[in-house]
Amino acid sequence: MTDLAKGTANPGIDLNRGVVHRETSGVEVYMYKDDPGVYLNAFGLPISEDLAKRAGFDIERFRRGHAFKDHMAKAEEQWKAQKGVADEAAHETVIERAGWKVNHISLGRHHIYDPDGNRITTTMVTREEALDLLDALVPPEPKKEAAPLPVLEPSVPKAERRTKSAKVPIAKRKSTT
Repeated sequence: MTDLAKGTANPGIDLNRGVVHRETSGVEVYMYKDDPGVYLNAFGLPISEDLAKRAGFDIERFRRGHAFKDHMAKAEEQWKAQKGVADEAAHETVIERAGWKVNHISLGRHHIYDPDGNRITTTMVTREEALDLLDALVPPEPKKEAAPLPVLEPSVPKAERRTKSAKVPIAKRKSTT
């Protein structure tokens, strides 16, 4: 259908998507196989089930198929929401450097995330591979060498540094045996 006033065209039916086509009283009725129970005219606009029934579609069967598809979509959405929460809680950050993270997923496998939180690894990698890749992406900061300890000068001159026992003559020392 072309809207001449606006100069736009309706995309119509995508014939490459897998479509069932019937005709009644000069009206073409289409239904996509992956979306049962939704009936369209040649311009891609929805039409009534009554017209689709006159064209020969099994309305009850396709209505059940449509309800099943909706139910499965809701269940999948709910499952993904639950799985997303569980997955985020299960991932343990192994190392973080300059906003980049290596997260342990499971069974010794890891993913790397950039500072924006986008996963950059397409497949899970081992810990060693993840750490090597992180080192290549964000080199570790060089370790600062500790400043040398200052040399302390003794307060007692070397000549006077003797223990008490060394100052006592050998003859006056008590024997421990």
